Amino acid sequence: MNVDYLIIGQGLAGSLLGYRLIQAGRRIVIIDPAKENASRIAGGLINPVTGMRFVKNPNAEVCLSHAKRLYQALESTFNTPFFLEKKLLRFFKNAEEKAAFNKRKNDPAYQPFFNHATQDNTQHADFTCPFGAIEQRQTGHVLTARLLVQLQQFFISHNSYQKTQLHYSDLIVENDAIQWRNISAQNIIFCEGYHGAQNPWFSWLPFQPAKGEILTLQSTLALPKDMISYGSWLIPEPKLIFKIGATFDAKNIDCKPTVAGENSLIRALAEINPRLGSAEVVAHRAQIRPCTRDKQPFIGRHPQHRRLFIFNGFGAKGCLEIPWYSLLFYKYLTTPSASIPAPANINRFYDSHFTG
Repeated sequence: MNVDYLIIGQGLAGSLLGYRLIQAGRRIVIIDPAKENASRIAGGLINPVTGMRFVKNPNAEVCLSHAKRLYQALESTFNTPFFLEKKLLRFFKNAEEKAAFNKRKNDPAYQPFFNHATQDNTQHADFTCPFGAIEQRQTGHVLTARLLVQLQQFFISHNSYQKTQLHYSDLIVENDAIQWRNISAQNIIFCEGYHGAQNPWFSWLPFQPAKGEILTLQSTLALPKDMISYGSWLIPEPKLIFKIGATFDAKNIDCKPTVAGENSLIRALAEINPRLGSAEVVAHRAQIRPCTRDKQPFIGRHPQHRRLFIFNGFGAKGCLEIPWYSLLFYKYLTTPSASIPAPANINRFYDSHFTG
């Protein structure tokens, strides 16, 4: 079997890139390891302004535009909703966060992403936020598990999917092609999430993986319509189901849910809403985010093996950033004059590892 691209990983990065390539008439095969990936359990939050200092994603406007366009196109193709636009009510954790917001709110670049701040000691339904809150706009969440299942079926229907574990030793990298089992590929693209840190061709990239735990809870109380950020996040779903998350653990890099993780999430929720804090936990899951040292993705061609590429490292920003970056990378792969934006291009690390 001859293909143009062998893609390793069917998380959000590999799936959206693979979809674009098939739509453009390229022949691909996605190898999907049996293990679950972080994209399938992610909250799918899209929020262009984050952090204690309310920092706007430098590509917020273009990322939002392309994300909405691609998710809406996929919804039309599969006749299934994937992206839900919802406001985000962010509670100030302390006076410092509120002061940081007050510095941002009059900045014209930020005004499209905020509505208004509330007064101190405000009560939102059953939620308490003693330092007030801000309503963030142009936010929402992606139903990542549903999207990836639909794309998996799409790849299967195009004879472009194999669910199996990849062993790097099975890859034969030659000047004119890549050989894997019965497949001969012109190029290979690694979209492996945090597993990229063990990739023998790309392990020199400074991954900083971080474990995150997420709870799904069943409430007997009415839930807010909007998402809530309070140090953690809360995303309401139908039938009184909601998710909260996510923890951040850069030391214990495994996919095992922990009692400590569950307790910390429940405790934080109970502080702002004691009644929801007693909701029944119906699922507790953990996965590893493919974070990077400089908080930018890893995109590009290997400097020595010209048929090897990587598309990875989106961390918690994947749902917002991957639609745009997948378009740029697709153009880079198929158009000689196209380039990858410097902050994301892996050539920023070449000099440190490939000299002489």
